[in-house]
Amino acid sequence: MFVNYADESGRDREVQPDIKVFIAEEGDQVRIEITVINGSPCLWSERLFESLWSEKGGGLGIGLYLMRQLITEAGDTLQAFTPTQEPMIFVISLPRSL
Repeated sequence: MFVNYADESGRDREVQPDIKVFIAEEGDQVRIEITVINGSPCLWSERLFESLWSEKGGGLGIGLYLMRQLITEAGDTLQAFTPTQEPMIFVISLPRSL
């Protein structure tokens, strides 16, 4: 996910990605929230995780798909939310201990 933002900054010098990361313990889980501060809302947040689908049209559409597969296979979750007219928020829940 971070690699995608770094890659975007190399392609479009006018739009530099700005993200906020929040990490908190919730019981036996660790919750990681990644907010794209200067991003735009995504109307298809659940589609971001579909194989071979890209919001931008020029991407391969496998990065977030693979990331979610790996996290889900470990028994954890990766979700994307777009509050009304707000930037996208990715939420990863992981076990506190392995």
